[in-house]
Amino acid sequence: MDGDKLINYYEILGVPYDADVAAIKKRYRELVRKFHPDVAVDKLAAHEKFVQIVDAYQTLVDPIKRSAYDAKLSRELGIPIGEAQAEAKVDFEAAPFSWLEERRRRTPLSLLIEAEQHMLRGDIKRALELCREVISAEPKNPQAYELLAEIFERMGNIEKAIEYFSYAAQLAPSNPYYRMQVERLLGGHTKHPASTTKAKVVLEPSPIVKALMLNLSVVVVALCLYAFHTFPKEPLSEFLPLPLPFTWLAPLCGLLCGWLLRHGGWLKSADRVLFYGGEPALFTKGGPPVGVLIALSALLNFYLSIIVAALLSWWNDDWEASLFVALGLSFLITLLFALLSESVNVIMLWGGSFVLLPFIIGWMLSSLTKLQWWE
Repeated sequence: MDGDKLINYYEILGVPYDADVAAIKKRYRELVRKFHPDVAVDKLAAHEKFVQIVDAYQTLVDPIKRSAYDAKLSRELGIPIGEAQAEAKVDFEAAPFSWLEERRRRTPLSLLIEAEQHMLRGDIKRALELCREVISAEPKNPQAYELLAEIFERMGNIEKAIEYFSYAAQLAPSNPYYRMQVERLLGGHTKHPASTTKAKVVLEPSPIVKALMLNLSVVVVALCLYAFHTFPKEPLSEFLPLPLPFTWLAPLCGLLCGWLLRHGGWLKSADRVLFYGGEPALFTKGGPPVGVLIALSALLNFYLSIIVAALLSWWNDDWEASLFVALGLSFLITLLFALLSESVNVIMLWGGSFVLLPFIIGWMLSSLTKLQWWE
């Protein structure tokens, strides 16, 4: 607002007085792309318009600010807006929104507005950095999780988008917009905002399917162990005295278990966990995909891969349960083979990689399909 003149934010955005948050947000983003100073020809005029657009949006999407603003708009301009007449005594002047002031003080809200601009212009990495900066300062900021959800939806990671929208809804239960977005994403198909590619919400398999895949994995392990127990156990070589049957039965066991457990929904998609599937949680720190380092370290030693996985998870503050389930199961399978052999120490020391690497391959092969067979 400039001086004593009350600006009609509904006219600034070009939305009706009864527009909901989704409609306001959609119109806001259309205008941001059009009037952003970085893309406009007339920089000065675009900047002034841009400031008004941001102020209007931040006022109208906040239920409290909007209610107070509607009351003042009704009182000063005589515009009847729903029940605003009855609330005409609300003092909006106590907390007007000013993006210029927010940006000057570098508040979390100003950082989120900046992050949103980066997202709209395709700079996902910078947008995520700013979101994480806000969450570090305000761990329970629902707008930060809302923006993270929108970023991950743009990248096609619907599971993560649902997770962050749900968290925003828990932090701000009075805001129905977050719940509506969760319901929308859970409802089925959604379009990638930057393309026409359709992304389907990954559905969980039924309990029967999950139980079947888990039981099949147990059967695979049992059959491989039985075969290992019955076959002669000649050493692979004098330099690596692993039992020869172990060198092909253990990889087969790992491969099939990784494939079955992913298909049964016991593990998340490998591109999300091992390569972050476009999730820049690791890329924001400039590191390579987790799966590459784990695989390379597993070539040297299984236990080294566990250390690398733990260090990378700590560095990125992203402890994916599926990754440690894979490591734990690989260790368990290795232990079972070792207990059936006289070369217990050798298998426990060097045999883990024979299970883990094929396990990861089976996990990845199962994750290659965009739609799982139960969907």
